[in-house]
Amino acid sequence: TTVIKAIEACEPAIQAAALIPAAAARTDGKQPTGNATTVPGFFAGWKKGSLIAQRYQILDLVAEVRMVPIYTALDSTGGGLCALKLMTPWNVPTADFINELSEYYQRMQRFQHPHVVHTLELGQAEDGVLFLVTEYVLGMNLRQTIAQQAALGVPRSCRIVWEIASALEAGQQLGMMHGEIKPEHIL
Repeated sequence: TTVIKAIEACEPAIQAAALIPAAAARTDGKQPTGNATTVPGFFAGWKKGSLIAQRYQILDLVAEVRMVPIYTALDSTGGGLCALKLMTPWNVPTADFINELSEYYQRMQRFQHPHVVHTLELGQAEDGVLFLVTEYVLGMNLRQTIAQQAALGVPRSCRIVWEIASALEAGQQLGMMHGEIKPEHIL
């Protein structure tokens, strides 16, 4: 099976960060490396209406993927509705993690495909949290669609599979892979 290597090269670091509270990650007393210097000991999430990075107004929490919150936001510079995926809500990002995330962002900028959500920006909030800005796709995911409609029919199912395979193939040609293809990730 063809798979996209579009999953973050930093996925293990993200998963580790999601499991370690900020206070536990800094018990050695040393100053962490990286550009960010502050992250709340307990990240309670961004509140509706908050302005992030002097640009993105938080509208709502729409999902959590592997304990990482994803918000809808309005881009005040005229970019419209977008999604913000937090990358480091619990720990101060290290220089290595920031570099890996930057490389991932640059790869995703090159990966333009009609069946892949476009990554628009890598940002850092005032509280030190790193986030990715992507286009926001309104609608149900494949799991919700199947639950609501039961049978999708052969023509529609074939079209969905073809679109997924097309995106996976395009990613593979760029040396990218998606590490978690499942109905919840298909919009």
